[in-house]
Amino acid sequence: VSRDGVIDLDHLAAAIRPETRLVSIMTANNETGVIQPMRKISCICRERGVLLHSDMVQSFGKIDTDLSLIDAASFAAHKFYGPKGAGLLFLRSGLSIQPIMFGGAHETGRRPGTENVAAIAGMAAAAEWMLRGSGGSPNRPDVWCQA
Repeated sequence: VSRDGVIDLDHLAAAIRPETRLVSIMTANNETGVIQPMRKISCICRERGVLLHSDMVQSFGKIDTDLSLIDAASFAAHKFYGPKGAGLLFLRSGLSIQPIMFGGAHETGRRPGTENVAAIAGMAAAAEWMLRGSGGSPNRPDVWCQA
């Protein structure tokens, strides 16, 4: 990375070897404020046939992102006024993952146990609210006064 925390694109390109399968990048850093050049990073990964995952926990609803640029992304509901404990893994169409936990056939065979439907519904409502442009600053009093 550069002195200001931005990924050095030439170094990234050189670091991808034939056995590299995945590059995972944090789109926006909550501690430094750095926003990575995801379009350019995506081009490097696509040219080399490597999957690109992005941790978009800090950027959802705050930074316009073209999800067609990436293969997978992670989101956390509490970062966009949703309930704690709910998250989302976006996978581009045609990409599948293998389960890493076993013990039940429910939840489409992806994981054992029952999902927290209330938290998922809360996350969906919060995401919709953010995508309508209502999210703004967490210091806005209207954010905390809505029922």
